[in-house]
Amino acid sequence: MAELLNVQDLRVHFHIAAKGHNAVDGVSFSLGEGEILGLVGESGSGKSVTAMSISGLLPRRQAEVSGSIKLGGREILQCPEEELRKIQGDDLAVVFQEPMTSLNPVVRVGPQVEESLRVHTRLSPEARRQRALEAMTQAELPDPEGLYRKYPHELSGGMLQRPMVAAAIISEPKLLICDEPTSALDPVGRKEILDILMAVREQTTVLFSTHILSDVERICTDVAFLNDGVVNIQGKLSDIKSQYRTEEYVLETGKEEELKLLMNVFAGLKKSGMNTASFRENDHTLFDILRFVTDNRIRLLKIERVEPTLETLFMEVVEK
Repeated sequence: MAELLNVQDLRVHFHIAAKGHNAVDGVSFSLGEGEILGLVGESGSGKSVTAMSISGLLPRRQAEVSGSIKLGGREILQCPEEELRKIQGDDLAVVFQEPMTSLNPVVRVGPQVEESLRVHTRLSPEARRQRALEAMTQAELPDPEGLYRKYPHELSGGMLQRPMVAAAIISEPKLLICDEPTSALDPVGRKEILDILMAVREQTTVLFSTHILSDVERICTDVAFLNDGVVNIQGKLSDIKSQYRTEEYVLETGKEEELKLLMNVFAGLKKSGMNTASFRENDHTLFDILRFVTDNRIRLLKIERVEPTLETLFMEVVEK
């Protein structure tokens, strides 16, 4: 699969007071065509700054950006303003976290969806309108014709994110940057946006910045862990889960006293319920625990292996 995005040694320094602040400190990662990369990190880890650096939306007077950002083999970090605007119109698009801060409240939804076509193409008004309706359909907006004429305040909070997705995909960008697009949505709204992003993957590549790790597990092919402005781990999601997984088990005894006995002998057991506890294979082997259970005639109701979550892996990386 051909490489679309390559970021090397990205550093972003904000001129704050006398000292300044390094929001991103040597970030490197790559993304292939047709993939969805989850850029994962806690609040303040540098996710949004990284995403905005790639999109060229950081104010150049306030931020000093260095390193290399190549989109389709073309270096964009040092692009002149005119060339950067063309790239922003043709090759990349952004979906922001808060649609109400991006949508103009006094302009109808339809014209805002087709804005990039008006600025960057010579399509006729009717052609732009038809393309906007198609994009709104792709973003699973019900009754695109009716919503085209509505104002943003007439849409529900969960529905507002969809015109932003439609506006982003209308020009068929090579790279779609989504900066925390689901963080303000309820579970139903999150699922709907994730389903849309999965569908548009067929026509574009997605950089998905988020702190919601279950969303990453649901849609991403690749993941990069960002912590304190640095990427700690990056790769295929399946490879990372396989490489960093530790065998974890949950056991349940017949009596609470039996569990206490086990925990007194095996210090790595962590109580998770009245008669249940978990342990990792690198703390205690399954064989040792089962031998102790047999020798002491402990009634074991169950013992099962637990699949590690991405959240567990992320916390292990952050805490190292």
